[in-house]
Amino acid sequence: MAELRILADPDILTVADMISLEAGSFIGIRDVFARLAVDAKDQPLPFEEAKVLVDKLTLRQLRTQAESLSTRIRDVAVPPVKGSA
Repeated sequence: MAELRILADPDILTVADMISLEAGSFIGIRDVFARLAVDAKDQPLPFEEAKVLVDKLTLRQLRTQAESLSTRIRDVAVPPVKGSA
């Protein structure tokens, strides 16, 4: 299986996505990951194709993807404090 890439795009990520991720249901997480999945050129994958890829993740891979996405969301959602960078 090709490596699944999830892009934390603030122009795509919605409040509903954030609620789904916070709720922690596997269906909600799968659907958010599928909406944010991209190919090697950062082009969105078709939703149904992406869902199949997400469904094949192991729990370890899911946790790794979730932690990575959480970090990237924090980075794009909370701008650095002036003078700290």
